[in-house]
Amino acid sequence: MTVVAVTADNARWSAMDDNTNSSGIGSGAGPQNEPDFYYQRTSLSGAVSKKVSNGTGGLYDTTGSARDMTATGRTTWLAKVLMTTVNIQDALAVQPFVVRVGSGTGDYHEYILHADDSQSPIINPYPAKESWLIVPIDPNVVNHRSDTTGTPVLTAVDYFAVVGDTSATVKSENIVMDAIDAGTGLYLVSGTGADPAGVFQDFVGDDEDEVDTGRYGYVHTKEGILYVFGRLVIGETDAGTNTETVFTDENRTLVFSDGRFAAGWSGLEVELAVSGTAVTWTGCVFEGRARSPNTRFEFQTVTDIDASTEEVLVGVDHGLRLGDVVTYSDEGGSDSIGLTDATDYYVTTAATQVDDEIRLSTSKANSVSETAINLSDGSGETHRLTLNMEDTRPIFEARATTGTFAATSCRFTSFASFTCTSACTFTSTSFINSSGMSLSGGTLDSCTVTDHDTAIGEAFIEDTTLANISDCTFDNSGGNSEGHAVEVTSTGTYSYVGNTHTGYGPDREQFDTISDVNVSPTDSLDITGHGFNDGDPVYYNDEGGSDSIGLTDGNLYFVNSVGANEISLHNTEQDALNDRNRVALSLGSTGETHSLYSGNAAIFNDSGGAVTINVSGGGDTPTVRNGTGASTTINNNINITFTGMRDNTEVRVYDNGDDSEIAGIENATAGSPDDRSFQWSDAQGNDVRYIIHNETYETITNPTFTIPAADSTIPIQQRFDRNAE
Repeated sequence: MTVVAVTADNARWSAMDDNTNSSGIGSGAGPQNEPDFYYQRTSLSGAVSKKVSNGTGGLYDTTGSARDMTATGRTTWLAKVLMTTVNIQDALAVQPFVVRVGSGTGDYHEYILHADDSQSPIINPYPAKESWLIVPIDPNVVNHRSDTTGTPVLTAVDYFAVVGDTSATVKSENIVMDAIDAGTGLYLVSGTGADPAGVFQDFVGDDEDEVDTGRYGYVHTKEGILYVFGRLVIGETDAGTNTETVFTDENRTLVFSDGRFAAGWSGLEVELAVSGTAVTWTGCVFEGRARSPNTRFEFQTVTDIDASTEEVLVGVDHGLRLGDVVTYSDEGGSDSIGLTDATDYYVTTAATQVDDEIRLSTSKANSVSETAINLSDGSGETHRLTLNMEDTRPIFEARATTGTFAATSCRFTSFASFTCTSACTFTSTSFINSSGMSLSGGTLDSCTVTDHDTAIGEAFIEDTTLANISDCTFDNSGGNSEGHAVEVTSTGTYSYVGNTHTGYGPDREQFDTISDVNVSPTDSLDITGHGFNDGDPVYYNDEGGSDSIGLTDGNLYFVNSVGANEISLHNTEQDALNDRNRVALSLGSTGETHSLYSGNAAIFNDSGGAVTINVSGGGDTPTVRNGTGASTTINNNINITFTGMRDNTEVRVYDNGDDSEIAGIENATAGSPDDRSFQWSDAQGNDVRYIIHNETYETITNPTFTIPAADSTIPIQQRFDRNAE
């Protein structure tokens, strides 16, 4: 019997139970001990506070020795801070509440604390709620910094501070900071034998409910929801020891909050290296609250720019924060609006205090001081801003294959990645607005993938085989959804049963490099009844030919539908939408067949060779993009089921064209006395013959059976063979 044990991969650099190592910043009385006002408490000691009066002030703490915050597992500080009497907070200040981390009083990085989702992402950055804030900060990530003073040395950090800006006389100790922790998260093992299995509440019990030694901030709860920072690891100790673990939970909700940490720091990890480890989640909800680096904002250079206030209209609920980095693209246009193509800019407040508008600055310092770039109107082109930030969405990672992991009727929203092994099974589970999954032999059964957050040409699932993906729904029809459903990385023949696809690009279109190419001034391709729309992404493939027509093999282009039977190609989506800057074409010399593949086709064959996909079980025919050297054959198969057969019955099905065996079984009822059936599949309209043989019954032969348009069941009636011995 082994009782569940939870440990933390964490270093407590200072409990801050007294003000021994604390000093004041700005006016007001020095730091005070708070024995009955704390987030984490040891014995009867608590936190440290400071009065700040009518201006800027706060407190800082030193841990007594230099800390290396570049070391593995110690890059992220879990700051626990509080600003009370929020009614005297200076609402007009650009940074009314900040935290700092660095190597000295004059060498630190600064971070503005932002509002929660219910408030403006820029105006009044500090949430007006009188409770502790847990703020994970990794000072190594450049784009998370709001400002920098001096030259911080991150291998020798010993300065942790909280600063507020008030607009009224002091009322009480109004700035508070508690325990300084750095680490990666919580680890759970055991729960085997007669002891109860592990549950998510065990993480809460070790961290939030533990007053004296815990309270790191990796988990905290509100109204039954677990809010998580860092990793929750199951099946491994914080020392890296794999331990047999049983973990079973259901109907729990976990929210992985945003923060200023590095990609991959937050998420769920399951270690399956030990026999007997079994992790089961049923009806659980896992939600990421961070922003995707694929977030982009398009704006029109006349209607969406206000040159009088230097504001850009980027849309309601944009979620951009003071100091965020965005990359500007003119999308191939010629309008000059005061910004430089392919250049990073920094978000500052909108002069009119409107949530759907921002201003841009040339540096972090300028964004904090609200020094905006002077913008000018264009002629009406569509340009773009793309968020250039660390991907702080949570990840799911399973390792090893000895144990088992099963998620049933769960939901994952806004995850950065899923790393699975063959020991992983997802059943009736939803994946929403999330990025890539490495399936690696794991199973997806009756799952739903909605609006995956992948780029053009990238796939949500990467796998060597399609056989373990069945009865799944892929819907990529919403918003800015791009990319493929599944990428196949190995050659072979695969079953693809019951899967449907919505919102993906069309199948390939082919053209002749002489007769279908129109050179200057037209620069277009004749493709009868092409399936492309304006702005569609396509990859050009010369199919191994040698003709040069002005296009680069494997390159991404964008389509303008000149007409029902004619298209032009462009280097940017906006050029394609506006039919400008067509790619110059030239005639081939021999007249080869070349192809255009959708960058958003359902399946991407990246195997470099031949792949055959046998679609069956009511699934639709997926569109395909072939990579270099790849070819794909789709057989939209129909399921045929023989039922009612006698014991010891042999079944053989042969193709009438090449006489190859399509399906067969020596004994259709072996080991299954109550299931006397055999199911096989083949392409609709194909002619086959089948033989059903039993030593004591007459052999049944159908020399010509045409596969119907829908799945069918055929009752088999076997007559006793009077000549049988």
